[in-house]
Formats: sequence, C-alpha cells, structure tokens
Amino acid sequence: MKKHLIYTIALIISCFFLCSCKNTEAESSGNDIQDLVNIEPIPEAESIYQTNIISLNKEHSVAEIVGDVVYGGTITDSTPVVTVQDKNTGKIINEIIVPMSGEALGIQSLTSDSEGNIYLVICNYTDNSTIVWKIDTTGTLHEINNMILEDTLNAQSQSIKKIAAGPDGTLYLWCEMGIPAIEIEDLPYEIDADVYVMVDRIYVKSAELNTLFYTQVPAMDGVKLKYFYVTKSGKPVTVITDDEGIYVREIDLKKGDFGDKTEQIAGSGESEIETLSATEDGLLFSHNGTLYMYNLDNHKTDNILCWATYGIEQSDILYIGENNNSIEVIDTHEGMSGYVNLSKGEVNKTVITLGLIQLTQDIQKAVIDFNRSNSDVMINIKTYYQEDGDFEQSVEKLKLDVVTGSVPDIMEVSMIDYEMLADKGTFADLYKFMQEDRDLSQDKILPSVRKAYEIDGQLLNMAPGFQLYTIWGNRNKIGSHKGVTLDELMQILGENGKTIDAIYGFSMDESVLTTLCTFGMDEFINWETVKCEFTGDYFKDLLRFAKEYSGGYTQTSVSQAIAEGDVLLSIGVISSVTDYQIQSELYGGELTFIGYPTAGGSGTAIGYRGSQLAISNDSDDKEAAWEFVKYYLQNGWDGQGFPVFQDQFDKAMEKARQKDMETADGVTYELPKGYFSDGSHYFEVFQADSDDVEAVRNLVADAGNRYKYNTDILGIINEEADAYFKDQKPIDEVAGIIHSRVKLYLDEQAR
Repeated sequence: MKKHLIYTIALIISCFFLCSCKNTEAESSGNDIQDLVNIEPIPEAESIYQTNIISLNKEHSVAEIVGDVVYGGTITDSTPVVTVQDKNTGKIINEIIVPMSGEALGIQSLTSDSEGNIYLVICNYTDNSTIVWKIDTTGTLHEINNMILEDTLNAQSQSIKKIAAGPDGTLYLWCEMGIPAIEIEDLPYEIDADVYVMVDRIYVKSAELNTLFYTQVPAMDGVKLKYFYVTKSGKPVTVITDDEGIYVREIDLKKGDFGDKTEQIAGSGESEIETLSATEDGLLFSHNGTLYMYNLDNHKTDNILCWATYGIEQSDILYIGENNNSIEVIDTHEGMSGYVNLSKGEVNKTVITLGLIQLTQDIQKAVIDFNRSNSDVMINIKTYYQEDGDFEQSVEKLKLDVVTGSVPDIMEVSMIDYEMLADKGTFADLYKFMQEDRDLSQDKILPSVRKAYEIDGQLLNMAPGFQLYTIWGNRNKIGSHKGVTLDELMQILGENGKTIDAIYGFSMDESVLTTLCTFGMDEFINWETVKCEFTGDYFKDLLRFAKEYSGGYTQTSVSQAIAEGDVLLSIGVISSVTDYQIQSELYGGELTFIGYPTAGGSGTAIGYRGSQLAISNDSDDKEAAWEFVKYYLQNGWDGQGFPVFQDQFDKAMEKARQKDMETADGVTYELPKGYFSDGSHYFEVFQADSDDVEAVRNLVADAGNRYKYNTDILGIINEEADAYFKDQKPIDEVAGIIHSRVKLYLDEQAR
C-alpha cells in the first residue's frame, strides 16, 4: 500500500499521557488557579510597575537577553543577521551575519546557555531543512553540523522547532517529524501501519552533543505540545494544552522520560497561552493580555500585570524574563523593537483607571499606544466581566461602584443605562474639557452626532466612529419623504399596493418590536424626568405593526425581490459611501431615506461605533482622564463606519471619490470599493461620484436620533407583548402592563 503522510496542526500525546493529565494531583490543584484568564486591575499603588523603554532601532523577529546584552535575530536581504546591543542604551555592539541565504529562511529559535553562548535554529522553508548555529561568548559563529537525531531513517517532514540549554551544558532539541504509525507505541486507537503520524520529539543531548535519550509525543485527539523550556535551576519542562486546560510536565533526566506528575495551570476551555519563559522555579506566561507566573514547587499561578497598562501588546512580545525584581521584555511595536524594563516602585505618572464590562480590541490598542507614548499619564484597565461569571452581575457591579464612590476615572458606558446615571450627575460634561482644549473643540465634531447624544445640553460620552440606522427605497416609487409616522409608512405601502411584508431587513435574531423600539425609545421615555408613556395610541400602533409583520418575502433572493417589486423598502445600516452605492444599484436609482417611523425628525438614527467613554465626576484627575479620552477619540476610528470628527469625515468622503489602483504583472487596474452578492446576483462598485457623496453627507447631517439598546426595558416590552401577539390579552391591557413595569424599573434605577 502506498504510504500516506497525515499533516495535522495538533501535536498530540499518547493515550497514557492523556490519561495522566486527567487523573493526577493536577485536578485537585486546579482550585489554585481561580480567574487565571481574566485581565484583573492593578488595584494598589505598590503593585504598579515603573516602565523604562529603550528603543533598539531595529526590527527583530526573535530575541534573547544575556546580562546587559540583547541578541536580536532577523532576516535581512535573505540572510540571517544577529544584532548584539546594549539593552540600557540600544547601542549596537556587534552584528553577526550567518553565512546562509535564501528566499524562504526563518529563525526558528534563539536561546542562551548559562555561560552566555547563543544557539540559533534557522529553517529553510523551501526544503524544510534546519541548521543549528552557535555564537560563543567572543562573538564567533560556529555551525553545529554533527547534531545527529536518532531513529529518523523513516521520518518525513523533519524540522527542529526549538533549542534550549541547561546550566550543566545539556542541550535539548524539540523536533517535529512524521513517522510510520507502526513505530509508535500506545496509540489510543488503531491506525494503518504505513500511515505517517506527526510527532514531537525532545532530544536530550550532552555538552558533547551525544544523545542521552529522547521522549516522543505522538499526535492524537486534540492535545498539543505547546512549549518546551528549561528552568534556570535546570528542570526541563513541557507545556501541554487540551480542551480542558493547560498543563506542565517535567522531564525526568534520571528516568529518561516524562516525569510521573502533571500539574494543571489553567482551567477548562482556556488552552491557549503565549510568550513563555523560564524562571528559577517555574515559568512566566502570557494569556489574554495578562502576564502570569507559575511556581513548580507550590503549584500556584500568580497574576503579575496587565500588559496594556505598560504599553505592551501581547502579540508584539519576543522575549520575557525575570531579572531580580524586574520583568524584562523585548517587543516589536509598530515596526521597531524595544527593551522594556518593568520594576516595582513608585510611579511618577498619574494613574487613571479605565473601567469596562469587557475589554475590546480597539480600546486595548488605544491604551497600549497611549501608555507607551505618554510620559505623564498611565491608564490602568479594570474589567468587570469574568469569563466564568454572569454578564448581568458584571453590569450591576459597575453600577454598585458608582453608587459607593469606587467608580473608575473613565467608564465605557455602551453596555449600561448611562442615561439613568447621568441624571444623578455621575458623568462630567465633555463640552467643558473641549472649551479649554485647543486640539479638540466641540466645533470639530459633526454637529448631528454630538447633538444626537446630548442630554440636557451636555455631552456625557463619545466614541470615535458612528453608523446610521434607517429605512430607504427608490425615490421614483415612494417619493421624496424624510421622516414618516407609522400611518405615513402604511400609506406609502398602500399607494404601491404593498403590505408591511414588503419591508426587507428585519433581523432574524430579534423581533420586529425590538428593532422599532430600539430607535423609538426616546419617544416613549423622557430620561431627564424619568417618565414614560406606553399607553398612548402610537405605541399601540407599534404593537399592531409588529403583530402583522409575517417575515417578508421567502421565495426569492433579495436582489430579485427588489427587481420584481416584492420588496419596496429596506431597513438597515449605512456605514459608508459604498453602502449607499450598493443600495442605489440594487434599487435602480436615487434613494430616499424615510427613516424609522418610531424616531422623530428625519427618522434616521445615529449609533456609535467603538467604545463609548465617559469621565466620572468623582475622579480626582479629570484633566488627566480627558487626555486619554481625547487621544482615543482622535485615534480610535478604525476606518469602519464614519469618523465623528469633521476633518476625518471630509477626508473619508474625498477618499470615496478617489480610484483605488493596483499594479500586478505590469498591468494597472482599478480595485472595487465593495461588492454585493446574494447567490443569484453579484456586482461591484468603484469610485463614488459627487452625487453619491453629497447624498451621504445630507443623510448624516439630517440624522437626529440616537440608537439605544436597553436590554432590561426591551426585555419587559417583548415579554408582555407576547400575550398580545398570541391573542391571550387585549392590546390596551398589554400596553398598560408594559407602562407599569417600565415605570417601576425607571423608579428603581433612579433611586
């Protein structure tokens, strides 16, 4: 039978090894790792670290620190180069060129031994070959060409993933290869003997490069050999992950195999870790933006710090290490590597706490960039939601902090009812900061955006971007409407011989009633007076509308339904000029935006994109807090949706009118701005014309409502409306119950 090679991402251990992960003291010690994967705040001043960042003026791909020297490796002009630098000044001491060249070279591993020698593993990805090099303490380069790997006669796709060194001169090679299943013992299930299985081997070699033994980890059932390292005291340790957690298991040098004990360092379902390094008696590792230290002796995992607080992105880290009372880091941030020293002690910065329910990527990036560049203010992140906790409890915990005076300096408020807190004077008016700030005055913000989010003339929170929620159709069919009531909407449908099922775009994930109430909540609730009105005719008409809607067309694609006239109107989001172009193409002409019938004015609502930041009135450092809020607003727009600043918005509109060109194989052609596809119809749109851009400008200028999703209130409405939809209660009774329950909710929140 022809031999086959199984290529698999997972690096899996044998059945015996898998069982030992599940039935050892590890499970009983799992309670020592509570909240391991949650980004916790640094609550006390003494646990804040001083930060010193030295630019290395190089972009390294791997790095190692030996004493006061940084060894950084990269591929330059298809050749591996190791740069030796003073970590305290960034001064280049030496540059060592490795005599190799190729279009597909990569430095797999760079490590040091106790004497200060450096070992390199360089891979040629063209033929998957690897070569080990040694740089001795004099800076001399040696090729190690007698690195023999036993029992590889039948191996395929052989490569060295990592090299490590023990204090006694012992070398460890972590190798990956494919070997025939017949050569593997204790496989958990039967495999054809001539099928190749990917395995990981760890070869243990003496200082003379003689193999003392090797241990093997065959691939099966989703367990991964994630890392291999040697502690400073000389213990070789493997780090294994599976669907139930992260484990460490030592290699017993006397036994010549894995040790008997497996220790769990993280819980179920949290199997990914990054950037691991050895300490004297354990390891440092990163997970979800947090640095942890695990102790092999007492099996404890300690939360050390949140990387973002110190301007470090976890994915940028090349090296982490422990040096006396300091944490040392080599990272590459925005194309430049740097040496970062974190030492305990009093910080000469104003520490501002940023409180969030959940940390999002956009706000994390802003914190990292701000903390890395600002010499006066440090943002410390505090998250309320724990991955094994309850979301609603997290929201209540933040509210409790507000009530008890423990409120963070800055809050992300998109997930809380900030209107209720605003009435209590919880938030500072951002307009007051803008009046005294030359860089960000309120006239630099799009007027419709800031006015939509004003409460009693104050702007209490902002985000860097927004999008528009509205309803549209072909102007030739529905006329030049701008804002309609429910009666007017029904009239438009009737004039075209249609029912409400000719409206496309209501979400399958939420009810029609939820969608309409999201945009009409301000019509039914006065947040400033904490009054509500759900017994009037308008809300009852809304209930009738939601009951009658049956889900729209079902037989054809949306493009065909629009072309054939079965769909007259669409409900949805406009977040770019490209969106407008696509809808204009679908509807075959100029669009009219009639807006939501539950919203006032034009009926088009504005919804923030990105994190909504507010400053606490109880903060002792409001001006410092404003520095970060301003930074995020000015730099946080990611190109999705529209920016809130007039100058950025104008640039986005101008960019929409420009051609996007690309040259390939000597041919230059225009790239599409976007495309539409629904299975039966496909088209692309390119640069916008002036009419398209002007239409979007007018749509933004006319928008006057804000998108507000209040989970609790919408839950009450939907729960009680169900009885009306099922003909179990009359509409007047249901409206009255909704009114009473929402009023009670508002009264409770106002206390």
